[in-house]
Amino acid sequence: MNDRRRLLILSVLVLSGVSFAAVAVTAYHLAPAEAKLVQRPLAESLRFAVGSTAVVVFAGATLLLRASQPFIRRLQESEAQTRAIVEAAVDGLITTDDRGIVCSFNPAAERLFGYSAAEIVGQDVVVVIQRQEPVGGDDASSTRRSSAGGRRVTSGVEATGRRRDGSTFPVELSIGEHHQGERPMQTTVVRDITDRKQADDRTRAHMERLQSVTESLEAKAAELARANQELDDFTYVASHDLKEPLRGISSYCGILLEEYQTKLDDNGRRMMSTLVALCRRLDDLIDDLLTYSRAGRAPECADTDLDEVLDGVLETLGPAIDARGGVVRRLDILPRVEADPTLLGMVLSNLISNGLKFNDHDPPVVEIGCLEGEPLTIFVRDNGIGIAEKHHEAVFAMFRRLHGRQKYEGTGAGLSIVRRIVERHGGRVWLESSLASGSTFFFTLPPARRTVAEPPRRGELVLGAAGQGR
Repeated sequence: MNDRRRLLILSVLVLSGVSFAAVAVTAYHLAPAEAKLVQRPLAESLRFAVGSTAVVVFAGATLLLRASQPFIRRLQESEAQTRAIVEAAVDGLITTDDRGIVCSFNPAAERLFGYSAAEIVGQDVVVVIQRQEPVGGDDASSTRRSSAGGRRVTSGVEATGRRRDGSTFPVELSIGEHHQGERPMQTTVVRDITDRKQADDRTRAHMERLQSVTESLEAKAAELARANQELDDFTYVASHDLKEPLRGISSYCGILLEEYQTKLDDNGRRMMSTLVALCRRLDDLIDDLLTYSRAGRAPECADTDLDEVLDGVLETLGPAIDARGGVVRRLDILPRVEADPTLLGMVLSNLISNGLKFNDHDPPVVEIGCLEGEPLTIFVRDNGIGIAEKHHEAVFAMFRRLHGRQKYEGTGAGLSIVRRIVERHGGRVWLESSLASGSTFFFTLPPARRTVAEPPRRGELVLGAAGQGR
């Protein structure tokens, strides 16, 4: 129960009591003589009744004034607080009656529309608010009922405001319905949304441009994908077709060296041997180019046991490792990864082969392990000749060699293939090395998607003169 209602009830009770007392006193003094305890003349009784009634009324008024003082004070404080809020509000506040006539116009509304309160109060609200429609359609506005008296509040309503100079601007309204006595009223909160509208327009324009750019990029990406596919197909076909005549040239050169050796002088035999070597080198280049092309295709990823992949690689490289007198160590159990096992085998094969080939130690040693933490990182470390820091990026270029073919054979495509395969798996590859201190190649891979029970822990694997084991 609010203070106004309490004050009203108190006033009714006090006034009722005073009226009852006054009536009782008057009735007593004007009653017949036999009903009175004290006998007085009529005029004196009348004067005494009037005086007594006045005393009762005065006492009742005093009592009412004293009893209502706290309520009046709280009402005054509430009205002062409400007035301060209305006057200090940033948004315009307009109160209208059921006919749309403006009853109040706060200072923020004066600043917003350019009218003074004296000019607009008593006018129809359409003078300052031209039309109303929900923001973005009928579903954009929301209507709810407050907990006090079931008053309805409508928010999110768009309107067009008109200033005194005739200019218009967009506003957003929140309308609350209430009653003053029996008279329905509306209080409208008016907010200028010009900046928001402009921001929405800019955002919409940016989104349209972004959509256009995105569509253009998607079209270019699709075109690039088709071009890459055509290039891969061309590389595969060209490599396959080039190898056929190359085999013929190499075969005929071998026949000439074997059957016509006595008819050729030293210079002829040397040129024929060089021709055979060049054919072999070209064949290796074509093979590496074909491998690089295949490495660029989308990998067929699956849950892969890296230890099983390494076992297959070491079995394939076994004769080459023994011929080199090398040692390959698996430092610990390797994790399961989400990768293409065939392509992953090419990565390990290239890194292990390079570690053994570019090595002047006896024996050459290659170690394979896994770093702790995230992301999942595999490393291949060797005790070879090392790579100067300035060449750390260059070694990953296609057919890039840092040494002459007479000293170290090969085409220089191995690390390019390694990088391409790792990046196609969403990982990255890098190295840490310096001259004469060996090299460590790191590459990251996505872990297996499902959890697999860890197999029994393996010991160190050594492959070389001592054989292999776990």
